[in-house]
Amino acid sequence: MKILVIDDDDTIQEYVKQLLESTNLEHESAYTEAEAKEKFNKGGIDLFLIDINLGTQHENDGIDLCKYFKKIEPRIPVIMFTARDLKEFKIESFNYGADDYVIKPFSPEELIARIKRVLSRYGKEIVSNNKMRKVLIVEDDESVQNVLTNILKNNNCVCFTTNNTEDALKRVYEIEPDLIVLDLLLSSQKEHAAFEFLTFMKQTKKDLPIIILTGRYQEPADKTLGLNLGADDYILKPVEPDEFIARVNAIFRGFNK
Repeated sequence: MKILVIDDDDTIQEYVKQLLESTNLEHESAYTEAEAKEKFNKGGIDLFLIDINLGTQHENDGIDLCKYFKKIEPRIPVIMFTARDLKEFKIESFNYGADDYVIKPFSPEELIARIKRVLSRYGKEIVSNNKMRKVLIVEDDESVQNVLTNILKNNNCVCFTTNNTEDALKRVYEIEPDLIVLDLLLSSQKEHAAFEFLTFMKQTKKDLPIIILTGRYQEPADKTLGLNLGADDYILKPVEPDEFIARVNAIFRGFNK
């Protein structure tokens, strides 16, 4: 089944794409009202996920899209997903035919459960998955990002990537990850930026596990420093997939995630 995700945020699009694909659902993206209508007209859409504000001056253009789609094809369900937890937007969305209203940030399990329930109302069923954990990978080497993402996706994880700690800090509060994998040497930043990020995270989010991943700092003193600053594990590159997953799962068990 194909889900058309209408949102102007690249991070959200990538998040939902990985989430849907891990649940055997096909993802289609649209960033603007015009693009959404164009893809709708091509057919084959089973459900719409619509953000209320698509980055225009019109603050509720997503609701207008809901109204438009439901008028033309009322048998295609619509779920609004937005950071706007306002009664008037909820009422207006439901009055124009929305089938559900999900507030960002949302858990992947809740979103999939809501998609499943809404689709079932229209006689469509999807297979449930186990708990999907969110992993934020802070790594400036794209090839390493891809390797880690592939390993973790096979372990029922949804992965997000960034190449610097400033963006990583923003992502922590946007996606609320269950685990951070942190490279210690990020080429675009000063040498100790990763250590500073680790220290700050452990001061503000003690229940968020962090794995250090490095190919440079391999001495016992380096490992001791990282672990003393709060890292939950210290893994050297290149990564051995089976051991890496075993260590990740051990951390998830310890944190009851």
